[in-house]
Amino acid sequence: MKSILYNANYFLKETLTAIRQGLLTNIFSILSIGLIFFILAGITLGWWFSNSLIEVVREEAEIHVYYEEGITASEVAAIEQEIMNVGGVKKVSLVDKAEAYSRMEEIFGTEADVLEYFTDNPFSAFIEVNVELEHTDRIMEQLAAISK
Repeated sequence: MKSILYNANYFLKETLTAIRQGLLTNIFSILSIGLIFFILAGITLGWWFSNSLIEVVREEAEIHVYYEEGITASEVAAIEQEIMNVGGVKKVSLVDKAEAYSRMEEIFGTEADVLEYFTDNPFSAFIEVNVELEHTDRIMEQLAAISK
């Protein structure tokens, strides 16, 4: 331990001598090292952000299933049960016409005034199906096979 402290004084003197002899070179070295660390931080942050974004998309993956308007509530419930039995489906919920309209109002925000030009609600009721993103193709095939 004593030799390290003894040698530290020598290394400090040599560092100061090198800086005095080539000040501009040392400044550029420090700036380039800082730039390298800045780029590394940017790459790391981009990687972390993209992973977070992918996870959000995975959790929010959903399919909207539209059905004929003339069917009864019990038939809609039967379709919901059939969809729930499909592998890879996490959650099934019914969205009626009023809720679909209010969702569009939220999406349009300040431009929701355009919806007032419709005399009737232009949106249809649908079944919202939250799915596992990895199984989307297989789920789509099985949903297409469900009648009504």
